[in-house]
Amino acid sequence: MPQPSRFFGLILYYAASWLAASAILTLFALINFYTLEPTDVGGTLFGGMFGAIFDLIYWSCAALGFCFLALFRLSGWRVALILAGLVQIGISALWRIQYWQDYENEELILSPTPGELHVSILVGIAMTTIGIVKYRHAQRNSGPHPHSPAQSKIAPQQTLSTNTITAKTIAAFVLIALYLVLPLHLYLREPLPYCAFSPDGQQLSICLGEGDERIIVE
Repeated sequence: MPQPSRFFGLILYYAASWLAASAILTLFALINFYTLEPTDVGGTLFGGMFGAIFDLIYWSCAALGFCFLALFRLSGWRVALILAGLVQIGISALWRIQYWQDYENEELILSPTPGELHVSILVGIAMTTIGIVKYRHAQRNSGPHPHSPAQSKIAPQQTLSTNTITAKTIAAFVLIALYLVLPLHLYLREPLPYCAFSPDGQQLSICLGEGDERIIVE
């Protein structure tokens, strides 16, 4: 029978791991939903190229979370990768179908293009495939061995030492801070007004004109 401290440590580890995976998956879905929505960039500088670059950076940061889940081998990382691929496929297909008439309109310049949405679908298929392959591989490795069923059942439990559980739990909490706490803080923070300055004179936001009154922000 496991010791109480180890038992609660395992509960904390699994709870933190699944919360981290859920936070990364939710952020990934939101970024996909808003960045993949086609918008008319006909009147923008360089056809919205800079916006597309920032969208790619946001997507890469969110996708990097799944790499961290896999790197630290946190519980649920394979399921999260499968769901992330399905989410990307679904959102890309949704916008492609919903805006198919606008894509046929030659007067509109939409970003992302149909080709970029198709590439996004292929990326989602690749993520889902990798997740399924890894999940099935893990299922085969954790299954009972024909020669020693008892040994094979307890072996996976023995591989998680107390130090390993502690390290994985810390990694999970770091990911929670990066992919849940930080985004919530940035989202709930009130935006700075125009021409905002700190008490020591540092400019915090742009001014619309030379006659704009400085607003001191504590």
